[in-house]
Amino acid sequence: MFAKMIVDLKDMRCHKPAHLKGRKIYELVDVDVCPDGDARLVDECKLQTDQCHQHAQCSDRKDGYVCSCQAGFTGDGKQCLDINECKLGRQCVENSKCMNTLGSYLCICNEGFVKNNLTCDDIDECRDGTALCHRDAACENIPGNYTCTCKPGYYGKNGQDCIREGR
Repeated sequence: MFAKMIVDLKDMRCHKPAHLKGRKIYELVDVDVCPDGDARLVDECKLQTDQCHQHAQCSDRKDGYVCSCQAGFTGDGKQCLDINECKLGRQCVENSKCMNTLGSYLCICNEGFVKNNLTCDDIDECRDGTALCHRDAACENIPGNYTCTCKPGYYGKNGQDCIREGR
């Protein structure tokens, strides 16, 4: 038979509490037997005296309790480890990558793309004004990025610094 101390427990109607520094203390045994002979099974899950992992669900049984890992975790319920769904081949939409989270995963749009409902759409940096092209360069949007090319009659590196030819 096991015994534990429970602090501020309100459901133990058959035991008279002892007091310790102003807090009620009850001794908990497998079966709570009342003076009238009525026996009540102890619900370890409700009393939170179970040994289930923080990422497990406790289910009360007549003969004790059972621990089961929550979705996204694996183990025996007393120890639960995160499942890395990304390594299991979870498929994210095109132009995104899988990122494991505790108990789940997220699909994150790649750089240069923005989430649009269930897809990752290309950001047109040329159209939205975020491209860093020189004023004498042409901007061309490409998937996930952009390129700058100096206009005819100008030269420069990457279209970000364009100088008039002949200068």
